[in-house]
Amino acid sequence: MANGQHASDDSGGYVHDPEAFREERAVDGEQGEDQDGDPSTASSGQSVPRNDPRPGEGGLRVPEREAFGLRGWVLVGVLLLAFLVVPAIILFVPPAALPFEVAFLILPLVPALLLGAVAVWSALGGAV
Repeated sequence: MANGQHASDDSGGYVHDPEAFREERAVDGEQGEDQDGDPSTASSGQSVPRNDPRPGEGGLRVPEREAFGLRGWVLVGVLLLAFLVVPAIILFVPPAALPFEVAFLILPLVPALLLGAVAVWSALGGAV
């Protein structure tokens, strides 16, 4: 601070004190929970909306937009190509059959281009 005061010495600023907040609520007669201890009906007596499914409805449903779908499986295929197939070709194909330029420059470039294309395709498809 410019005048030599520290932030903790500044009595004009707000300092959060949880105990003072609890004491203030207790004086006002408000409770954080219902009499039966249920926080979903806190202080106002009204039920708080929740995203949990009702007991008889089963599990949560994933919206169609967030489902894995075709774009997800294409991405999995390209990742398998990038991390398993291309390195296996580089390792196991003899140098006499595959020149070093192809093995170390062109083969890694194929999954890189495919990953870029899948990223653009997924982004454009997800924007709709």
